[in-house]
Amino acid sequence: MHWVWYVCGLPAGFALVLWLALRILWRDRVTTMRIQWHMSRERYDKALPLVERQLRDLRRRKGDGHLETAVAKYTMGQIEFEHGRHDRGRALVRDAAAAFHGHAGERNGDYAVYLMNLGCAQRAIGEKQAALATMRACEQLTRARLGGTSWQTAEALNNLGVMLDETGSPAEAIEAYEEVLRLRVSEFGEQSPQAAKVLVNIAEAQISLGNFAAARNRIGRAIEILGELPGHEAGHAYDTFARLCEAEEDWDRAEAMRNQSVTAFERALGTSHVEVAAQMEKLAAVLERLDRPTEGGLARQRATRIREALV
Repeated sequence: MHWVWYVCGLPAGFALVLWLALRILWRDRVTTMRIQWHMSRERYDKALPLVERQLRDLRRRKGDGHLETAVAKYTMGQIEFEHGRHDRGRALVRDAAAAFHGHAGERNGDYAVYLMNLGCAQRAIGEKQAALATMRACEQLTRARLGGTSWQTAEALNNLGVMLDETGSPAEAIEAYEEVLRLRVSEFGEQSPQAAKVLVNIAEAQISLGNFAAARNRIGRAIEILGELPGHEAGHAYDTFARLCEAEEDWDRAEAMRNQSVTAFERALGTSHVEVAAQMEKLAAVLERLDRPTEGGLARQRATRIREALV
């Protein structure tokens, strides 16, 4: 899309200042959208140079304590942590969270999006109770602003469900997911990737509850939809199916699902992505349970090489 700015009837100097201000504003917005797009696809390698440049620029123009600077900090912190720089990653996310806690400005749509992404960063660094509180605040703000049927509310409710499951409340998480599923099916259809991703989350919560038959039904339906798609979502679906097989101690099938997950992530994200390393480590654990320590060791070595290259 091309933007054409019309500045009519203004002194030349003022028109130039206005044009420059609008250009900076638009550039910031586009950069943020590109970063969020890459982060949603887990392409941290593509997001990293954009975030580094944005953080330097925001610190210079708006100061270290500005809310937009805090947004760049938590994004940078999540990437740093994912790539093995754990201390720096945690420090950046915590610094950003402090800025949000002290924010006295407007709670608008942008602020709700920032909250959701802050919660994702807190989850990534392992601060799950903090992430739960952030996601709950995001869901309440979004629902109050937009009502209970908007796609933004569905996204916020889905992320709240993730944190409920991961902090020991899987039954409450399933209630949230079922509401999200109704909204996604209504908007996109039962066979849509949007609905399938919610099915994966429901399966995760059912595994946490020990409801293996219900989990198998949901994850099976999700893989039917996601299995042949080019994105990274199929990798997550196979990862959940592998977790189910491991819970049932079906190690042969768990190995097959782990291999499927590795393949899906390699296809979508590349062979050197941190998620590939994580899946190789999980595959190694399955191979060791199958009394194949040599193969397991090779898988761990490959995971280590990937992680070392990222640090």
